[in-house]
Amino acid sequence: MNKVLVVDDTVFMRQFLKSVIEAAFQDVEVIVAASGIIALEKIKVYEPDVITLDFEMPGMNGLDCLKEFTKITKAPIIMVSAFTTQGAKISIDALSFGAFDFVCKPSKIFNNEPSDFEEHFLEKIEAGLYFRKQYQAIRKKSAFTELFKQNQDQQVKAKVEIKKIDYSKIEVVGIGISTGGPSVVREILSRLPKNFKFPIMIVQHMPVGFTSEFAARLNDNSQLEVKEAQDGDVLKQGRALIAPGGKQLEVEKSSLAGFVKVFDGEKVSGHKPSADVLFSSLAKYYGDRVLGIIMTGMGADGSKGLLEMRNAGAVTWAQNEETCIVYGMPKVAVEKGAVCEVMSVDEIIEKLKQIGI
Repeated sequence: MNKVLVVDDTVFMRQFLKSVIEAAFQDVEVIVAASGIIALEKIKVYEPDVITLDFEMPGMNGLDCLKEFTKITKAPIIMVSAFTTQGAKISIDALSFGAFDFVCKPSKIFNNEPSDFEEHFLEKIEAGLYFRKQYQAIRKKSAFTELFKQNQDQQVKAKVEIKKIDYSKIEVVGIGISTGGPSVVREILSRLPKNFKFPIMIVQHMPVGFTSEFAARLNDNSQLEVKEAQDGDVLKQGRALIAPGGKQLEVEKSSLAGFVKVFDGEKVSGHKPSADVLFSSLAKYYGDRVLGIIMTGMGADGSKGLLEMRNAGAVTWAQNEETCIVYGMPKVAVEKGAVCEVMSVDEIIEKLKQIGI
């Protein structure tokens, strides 16, 4: 049976999160801890598969707990963040310190009806359990599982069209990414040179109010200009635009330049922002002059739009399973035949530098 450790100093929140998890997962045992000190002992005793961790606790706060927890466990740690400006800053800090992901704590819980919080919280738990299962499978790999994996790899590669790729037409890069994405995006943008010639648009699944802080941190660690996208921003060399949380991001093109459209649309493929929305617009306005990249993430967002791009003659890449935190979004895209080439994160970065300088 899988085990989830819930760490929160308030009795109500501990019991609420416990009940939400138990109602959704029949094969999960939920353990609770009222402080970081207690949690450290319970991690040693119960060896949880996933940990949820509150930020604001007396004594040892969430970030201090995170640093201590990562010394003794490989379990993914999901931070439960306050929906505030300070909460956004601490959440981005937590990701850089090794947190698996974060979710915004609801300010009020009126009844037992499903809420956006519960939906997002359970998605994070599911992704954490998926990641833990992958990690344990790697550790316990046998000759049989290795052979099975090789057969899977051959099947995946068979779905990737192998032919010489023409990069000379590319004018813009679009990236869709989710669970495990912040560290990957940071790695990519920090290693691209200032003279990288393609504008970059990125859909990273993240809540309202958090993408601005995320973009600011990326900008501090990159030679490129990185900013949260605003309606009407022009696509230009050396600039990376991050889709705002809670908004959809599209690209349009006039006779003079490409620019972005930021709008408050419906969720697409379960997300807002959605990689499918961005990719579909790139297929429409740029056709075969775009590079689309689908990376680590739970679910299928981006696969439909990436296939549209591929059908329009675009170049499309997917992150490989070995370097994904969750091999969901790239896997679906590969299975649909939407991908030209599958690569590791390092290979993607080196290839971008090769074609973009």
